[in-house]
Amino acid sequence: FEAKVKADKEAAVKEYFAELTASVNIDFLTFKHTGIEVNLSTTEKKYKEECQVFVSRVQDDILLIQAVDYPAETMAEYKANGLNASKAITTIRDRKEAERLEKERIKAAETAKRTTALRVKNFTYSDLTKSYHWTGDESVSIEVSKLENMDSDEFMKFIAGVDILILEAKQAEEQKTTAPTAAAPIAKPVQAPVEVKQEQKPVEKVFIAQFEVSGTLAQLKSVGEFLKANNITYKNI
Repeated sequence: FEAKVKADKEAAVKEYFAELTASVNIDFLTFKHTGIEVNLSTTEKKYKEECQVFVSRVQDDILLIQAVDYPAETMAEYKANGLNASKAITTIRDRKEAERLEKERIKAAETAKRTTALRVKNFTYSDLTKSYHWTGDESVSIEVSKLENMDSDEFMKFIAGVDILILEAKQAEEQKTTAPTAAAPIAKPVQAPVEVKQEQKPVEKVFIAQFEVSGTLAQLKSVGEFLKANNITYKNI
């Protein structure tokens, strides 16, 4: 008789739990998740109240998870590991941070490797253009941002193109050295420079101007040379 009473009570509580989860559209919960062990001494009403509290907590957990980064992965972690929202959020956050750091490490190592390859090919860095330029022809260049983000095949194609240019430049130099030497031009007499008396200029007030310059490589280099020649302090924005 007691076993029959207990079975009926458990069936009623489970049915109530199923109706409750369906009403709030939560389909991944089972009665086992509640941890409720039905006995004879506890009333059916008490068990139903426990079901309500449990489902309400899960609803709050779902709302919290939906508001954080990576909600889908966090929800999967939540379902797989005991319905612990705070632990699921921390686990996914730490995992994503570890992935980010590893990606940055790999990217930095690859960028350093590519930079070394460029310097071997006689590329120099310009802080004005934020690019590496080939000394043989400074129009042959690659921006740092592109160097960091291009895939391996694209970078290898760029290096292969540079190798062709280096070979062509070497062949042109060899042809120049084997060609007959032209007669040297007669040097013109050099006039002594006229000494110009410089007047002492008053100290002028220094102003700060911030602007962005767009132009060809030659134009930007001219701007940079002008700033340096006139001792004008500048920095990239």
